[in-house]
Amino acid sequence: MTTAAEERLATIRSLSLIQRRIQFLDAACASATALSIGMVSTALGSEPELNRSKLLPNTRLLLEDAARQQLYAQFDALRRGIGVENKDLRVPAVVWLTALYQYGTSGVGSL
Repeated sequence: MTTAAEERLATIRSLSLIQRRIQFLDAACASATALSIGMVSTALGSEPELNRSKLLPNTRLLLEDAARQQLYAQFDALRRGIGVENKDLRVPAVVWLTALYQYGTSGVGSL
């Protein structure tokens, strides 16, 4: 990481608004280092709710009840599959994005 990037990261990490989100930001950054940006973009574009929002030009809330339940089911399956109680979200984030990527590029299956 460049010095400028490290300084910017330090500034962002010091913001009180960000403190509750640090673990999620760390997982997102780890995902971007473990997978290419193109893979992350394809994976997120394959997430059913985000994909649906791209197809429907209407303004609406993301993650309404049905979508949230589906996402929680995915995360529960991921938690059971990994089998480790750990507050480090990097591994689950990368596994989830990899599954979404494979789903999006295979053209078959269902999450």
